[in-house]
Amino acid sequence: MPSPPAKLHRHSWDAAIRAVQSKLVEIPKHIPVTEEQLHVLVAAHVLCAQLKAAKVFPPDLSNRTLSRKYSISDRTVTNWRREGCPFEKGKRRVLQWMARRRYVPAAAEAKFKRRLDLLRLRENVKYCQDGIAALRYIKLLGKLDGQPDHELRHLRAQNLTGRGSGTPQSEFKQGRFKAA
Repeated sequence: MPSPPAKLHRHSWDAAIRAVQSKLVEIPKHIPVTEEQLHVLVAAHVLCAQLKAAKVFPPDLSNRTLSRKYSISDRTVTNWRREGCPFEKGKRRVLQWMARRRYVPAAAEAKFKRRLDLLRLRENVKYCQDGIAALRYIKLLGKLDGQPDHELRHLRAQNLTGRGSGTPQSEFKQGRFKAA
């Protein structure tokens, strides 16, 4: 295994490996290749796949590195690990996890504001779509049960927001989701 350089640019490393792989695939198209030579080319292609940055240089998941990457304290990294933050699965999963949290440190919120807002908006839209689907299902069950249509009119989308009479407030109003 090669020793890692002082600063590894993983995307550049993988781009170089992919370029070598594509050239290996093109060789039989331009030059006649024997069966034995083809086996050598396939072995070289497989070796290139094994040299991708994720396999050769696993990511540094130390508390210090993660705290700098996400603009949080070392102690927060330790606490989040205990709470199940998916640091090993990459930045996208960590940001999804952060977006579902009630509180995110101010520096992290500022650094990833656009992405966190978009993730929260998607979560809220999904929540509303699920609520509307449940409401339609309840209405359908009422119709199948033989209830007349005028008794089902009170079930409207406004009940999802907690504005209807006697309905519980939505999770959005209870503070489980942040406003987008």
